[in-house]
Order: sequence, then structure tokens, then C-alpha cells
Amino acid sequence: MKINKILFFSSILVLSVNSHATDTLVTTIYAPAINISPSKSMFNFPNTLPIHLLINKKGKVEDIKFPKDTKDYVKNEIRNSMKIAEFSPYLKDGQAIKSIVPFTVRFNIISEEDYSGDAD
Repeated sequence: MKINKILFFSSILVLSVNSHATDTLVTTIYAPAINISPSKSMFNFPNTLPIHLLINKKGKVEDIKFPKDTKDYVKNEIRNSMKIAEFSPYLKDGQAIKSIVPFTVRFNIISEEDYSGDAD
């Protein structure tokens, strides 16, 4: 009977220790809009593009994984935009760690009528 009680209390201890250890997923703090001006609209930008981001311990984008057939000009627009993006890092047991997260980029294609900025 003594052995059963010890095993039972050990199980409770392990469960209670693990129940306090929670992971916190990456969240977006700031993701800049990617506006495509009329001078760039002759290129075929998609409306959206699913990518994967490597988020470092400070919540910054460290690397980007693109779909296989992504054009270089699209990659460049995304890379430039993601330099200023901010995320909350993934927390494992309260400690920030690097993580890979899916992210969908949205492109805002601006028409000639709506565009009021300088040419690129």
C-alpha cells in the first residue's frame, strides 16, 4: 500500500509541474503594408503570398522561406518590408526561442487614380 501512495503522489507532482509550463505562440505586433505603386504594377504581384518566417528571440524576422516559384522582385519587396516588422517571440516555459511561423503577405496594388506619391 505504501508503494501505491508514493506513485500516486509522484504522478500528481509531475502533472502539477507540467500544468504551469505553458507555451506562448508568436503574435504580430506590426506588419507593414506592402503597397505596390503604379510604376511597379506592371510586374505581376499576387494579391497574397503564403510564406514562412524565422522569428528570433527578440521578435524580429531573421529569415524568410518563400514558395518555390516566387519571383525575385516579389521576394525583394517582402524582404524590405519584413525588416521593420515586429512580432512577439515564441515563449517556451517563459523563455523566448527562435521559431518558424506561417505568415500570409498581402499586397496593396495602387491604381494610377489613387496614387499620389512620387514615382519609384
